[in-house]
Amino acid sequence: MKMLSEDLPVLKPIWNTDTMKHVRHWWVRRFSPRDRYTLTRFYRSPSQYDVLCRDVVPYLRPDGSEPPLTVACLGCSNGAEAYSIASVLKSSSYRGQFSVAAFDIDKELVARAATGRYFSPEIFKNPFITETFLQSTFERVDDRYLVRPEVKQHVRFAVQDILSDDMQQLGRFDIVYAQNILVNMPPALARRAFLNICQLLDERAALFVDGVDLGLKVRWTRRCGLRPVTTNMEEIYREAKEFLGEWPYWYSGLEPLAATRRDAAWRYATIFLKG
Repeated sequence: MKMLSEDLPVLKPIWNTDTMKHVRHWWVRRFSPRDRYTLTRFYRSPSQYDVLCRDVVPYLRPDGSEPPLTVACLGCSNGAEAYSIASVLKSSSYRGQFSVAAFDIDKELVARAATGRYFSPEIFKNPFITETFLQSTFERVDDRYLVRPEVKQHVRFAVQDILSDDMQQLGRFDIVYAQNILVNMPPALARRAFLNICQLLDERAALFVDGVDLGLKVRWTRRCGLRPVTTNMEEIYREAKEFLGEWPYWYSGLEPLAATRRDAAWRYATIFLKG
């Protein structure tokens, strides 16, 4: 029997299928050169900071007091995340002492971050900035925004390479932030850096690790015995997509969240608990 052209099935272009998009992203991650970016923003993920104050800090300090809470911020770039953490903790219900130790491999960035001085574009190139955060974090002086002394006093900066064998000399921390740095490393170096990072976690601690190849995150958080925090998980994931490359065409791009995956909690969570 003769088949008419209108009877033929309509085939979608192969690259438009979800499966092939995942294949394309795998190829991009596998073969694209990783570049060193200094992507950072003030108050980059409000939903993540909500979990920090509402769930993580009470987990680490149930009585809300001693000893002082210690935070490490790795790959701190111009200091935006370190100061954001300090400002959020300062404004939260937590009344205990805390300190934020911020590290980066770039000496010039570290020196600049320590000044706590910023121009408007460095602050407002972010849709999540609120007036409340702005007022609690900065003082306006001419065309500059200066980190408030009561926030700045909690943060110190130092030069450190997270691939170095001397990472243990930094000590142990209650909270470690390692965000948007591992994704810019080839897989072998990212694994090495991740293990170095985990050595900084105290016996009872929290790891914030956004901006990392998702498969690597699943494998190594499980191997290191870290438990994912799923509170606000989808909101945090959506906020992260705001600043990363387009998926599947860029290695840092985030795939659509698939909540039905068996490994969804480890794959899409950005906060993990130890202990």
